[in-house]
Parts: sequence; structure tokens; C-alpha cells
Amino acid sequence: MATVVEPKRHGDIVFTEVLGSMDKVGLGIGKGFAKFVPKVVRLDEVDPEQYAREVAALRIARHKVLLRLEACFVRGAFAYELYPLADLGSADKIIEKHYSAGLPERAIASIADSLLAALQYLHDRQIVHRGIRAAHILIDRAAGVRLAGMRHARHLPTCGIRRLHDYDREMMEGMLWLAPEVLAQDLNGYDCRADVYSLGVTLTEMANGFPPFSDMERLEMLFEKLRGTTPRLLDSTTMPDPREDPARSCRTFSTTFHDMIEICLRAPVKSRPTSKAIHEHPFVAKCSRKPIPVLLQDARPIDTSKFGPGQQDVDMQSMKPVPSAMEIDDDNWEF
Repeated sequence: MATVVEPKRHGDIVFTEVLGSMDKVGLGIGKGFAKFVPKVVRLDEVDPEQYAREVAALRIARHKVLLRLEACFVRGAFAYELYPLADLGSADKIIEKHYSAGLPERAIASIADSLLAALQYLHDRQIVHRGIRAAHILIDRAAGVRLAGMRHARHLPTCGIRRLHDYDREMMEGMLWLAPEVLAQDLNGYDCRADVYSLGVTLTEMANGFPPFSDMERLEMLFEKLRGTTPRLLDSTTMPDPREDPARSCRTFSTTFHDMIEICLRAPVKSRPTSKAIHEHPFVAKCSRKPIPVLLQDARPIDTSKFGPGQQDVDMQSMKPVPSAMEIDDDNWEF
């Protein structure tokens, strides 16, 4: 089969450095418009019908915390999805570059508040996100928290037993964050409360600086989750010996944070609360209302200086669909 070469430029759109880890994304700019992040998809590596459903899900979701799909077009062997640029990047990258021992508790509480607002929106519409993780949490100094990963989302059945039994192959990349009932792949299926478990894992990931179960082989992780083993926050109450991990054992998380994690990570589905109920938990209800830049003072924005001084003053809040992406003279493009 002939080698497919990915274009570095399309019309007025320039594709440059790769910024993401979970998806193949880059940094681009439309001539005279705000910066955006294009996700590039190889069409010969995806199922056309499934991909169409994923794009439709991105189009339908309308909530201020859910990452907005600005445009989607096809050119040759590639599909391009254009998203607004979150200038601080994803939460996992912020941890990797600026907070190796984990994010501050107040910042985590503020992020959790935003995530739960988005999950309530989805769950009220019988949509399971299925992709909650730090890599899908994007943070912008002006716009705040944005939740990505909607390509994993699925609607609950409209009749009969309202539970999902979908176990897509691509979900394997997120096994560390999936709820036990999702991994079980049995006749019981799963519902929106699977997202609450994934939220608990993600909050633990942001607090500890790494995903729970990441030190285990896949089968060992699967066994531990199915037997009810739950992650824990690493601080002075769970690591009494300061020599074990000085950076983490010298801090103490609040009792409300520990309680929030315990509730979210309950293995029995019936004992796990809904996103609406957990949103009323004191850890979230009393979270700081200060802007994200204040709560994450050590985080630094992505360097976009390569685009020149003329593009630095573009107002990201007024970002519009990129016309050059909308006006492609090609029979293969579609939305």
C-alpha cells in the first residue's frame, strides 16, 4: 500500500508541533483567525459509521465546559477536527511540566466543580461520557476548564433496560480510568454512574501526580478493580513514613477530599451516587471561586510565539469557525 503523507499545510491552515499524547493533535492557525488545535484522523484507520456518530455527538453537545468542535472537514486520506486552543494545555501535561507531585487541592476542587456540571448536562440527556481522565481535561486562562474526549460518549438505550453493553476496542487505552462494571463486560452492563467512578480516578490522578493502577500490568489492574480495590490519595494520613515519598507524605489533604474520593470509587454501582448528588458534596460545593490562573500559579501557557507577534493579540473568546476549513473546493469534504 502506498505511503500516505500527512500535509503540513492546507490552504491558510498551518499544522505545526504535536501537543497531545492521547490523540494525534497539533497546533494550527487560520489566516487572520484565532489559534486552534486540529485533531488529525486517518480515515483508513477508523470505521466510517462510527466516526460519523462521534462527530455528531460532538456537534450535539452544547455546554460551556464541553470542548467545542469548531469545524470538521475531510481532505484526501485525512479528516480534520478543529477545536479552540486551551492555552495552559491538558491537566496531565500541566502535572508533568509544573506539578510533578500533583495539583493543589483547591485547584482540583475547582476543576471537579466544572467537570460535574458537564457530567450533569450529559447524564440528564442520558449520555455516558466514558472518557474522563486528566488528558481530556483542558485548561485555559480565560475560558477555564474544558472537557474533551466526547468521541467515547454513548447514549443509553431509549427503551428497556437503560444500560450500555458497548465495549469498544479503543476504550482499552483508558482502562486505568474505567469503572469495574465497564471492565467486567457482563450482562449487567453499565450506566452514567460509570463516569462518577472515572471522575474519582481522575481526581486521584490529579492529586497524586500519576494515574492509579499505572504501576500494574493490565491483567493485575483488571483483577484488583474487579475485586474492589480502590485507589487512595497519597498524603501524610496514608503515607505516615516521610522517607517513603517526601514530596507527598509532607502534605495533608482535607477529610472532605478523602471522603469524596471514597464515595466516587465505590465498586458496587448501587452504592455510588449520581453526578448530581456528588456535585452537592462539600468538597465541591465549597470550592474556591478564584480564577484558574490564581489556583495554578506555576502553570505556564503553551508557547505559540512561532506564529509571530501579529497573532498574539487574537481574542480567543471570539474564536469563529475557520473559513478556510469551510470553503474547501473539494468533493470529499463534509461536516
